[in-house]
Amino acid sequence: MNYRGHLWGGFFAGAVSFFLGFCTQSFYFDFLFLKKIFESPDNFFAYQKGFLVFFTAWASSIFPDLDTSSLPQRWFFRILLLALICFLLLKKIEIFIFLSLLMFVFVIDKHRGWTHWKGTPWILVLIFVVFYDIFKNKSFSVERIFLLLKENWIFVFAVIFGHYFHLILDSRFLRRFSFLFKKLYR
Repeated sequence: MNYRGHLWGGFFAGAVSFFLGFCTQSFYFDFLFLKKIFESPDNFFAYQKGFLVFFTAWASSIFPDLDTSSLPQRWFFRILLLALICFLLLKKIEIFIFLSLLMFVFVIDKHRGWTHWKGTPWILVLIFVVFYDIFKNKSFSVERIFLLLKENWIFVFAVIFGHYFHLILDSRFLRRFSFLFKKLYR
């Protein structure tokens, strides 16, 4: 599947994750949010978690193809460079270091290498949670890791669902039906 198909697949994965989080009340959201944000920009932070869940699923559905020289990879590195500059200016050195290391993992292997493994989203979630715990608390605790995973289960779901949805879109089974979505498979 081409990048357009994965972008649309990412929007679908984000919408499913957002809908699940909304239905399970993992975050607050109402459909008049734009009106409330325009009334007071401070209201944006009340809706931040919902947007982050959507973005997490969308980004994790694009993540497996960031190991190729492609349009999504170029945009990813542009956005990452801006984020690095912001975190450096804000003196958030821990996040800066983590994102700097993240930039190099895409050139480690060939396309459809480790980024297309079925275990990759699970490993990435664990690595992120462990790094977060170490940076936040200056120590490591298995109890805190389990608590973080339990409290933020919707993000774990978004990462895993987005990644697996990408793998489904790349599957040989779906290619049999490529005549139905010609523009997404060119």
